[in-house]
Amino acid sequence: MRSRRILETAALVAFVLFARLSAATTIAYDEAISGDLGDTFPATAFTLDIGSNTIMGTTHFFANPGVNSDFDQFALVVPVGLHVTDITFAFQTQTLPGTNTTVAKAEYRLDNGNATPASPFLGDLNIDLLGASPLHPFAGAFPLGAGTFTLAEALVTTTSPGGWTADYTWTVGVAANDAVPEPATLCLFGTGLAGAWIRRRRQSQR
Repeated sequence: MRSRRILETAALVAFVLFARLSAATTIAYDEAISGDLGDTFPATAFTLDIGSNTIMGTTHFFANPGVNSDFDQFALVVPVGLHVTDITFAFQTQTLPGTNTTVAKAEYRLDNGNATPASPFLGDLNIDLLGASPLHPFAGAFPLGAGTFTLAEALVTTTSPGGWTADYTWTVGVAANDAVPEPATLCLFGTGLAGAWIRRRRQSQR
């Protein structure tokens, strides 16, 4: 009887953990579909979940007078019990046609809260948008625990006259604070427990 209760309890725990991972709702935001993120604070906030959360958009900067620029800011909300393991920044840049644009850079700052970042920042990186992609910025800030964090595009530079447009994807990896088995592992574990319980039940009925 005691062994049966242990098996039932273990199977229930495995089921709950598997259900939690299966129900994860990661962010998949695309400016082209959901609208521009904007450059003011408080910024659009995204509540993260376990897995890879993605935020896609476009930013541009033109040195030519009278041409608007587009800077994007947003905030990341990390729920209690989770932490950010990594942030990846991928980009593809096009230079302004008809110009000799040889410089395209943007500084990104990571900081606490949902407001304009204030020095000292949690992370600060000046990215060469004509360089290699993807990048893993802010490595020294991880893991990021529960809380709200700003990711802001700050200073930008280009050749004058000239400019650039960059399509980007931020990928934010999130995991649970406690080590949790992968869904496939949990499924096998639960199946094994169920099989063991059925076999033991049959033996007891003989």
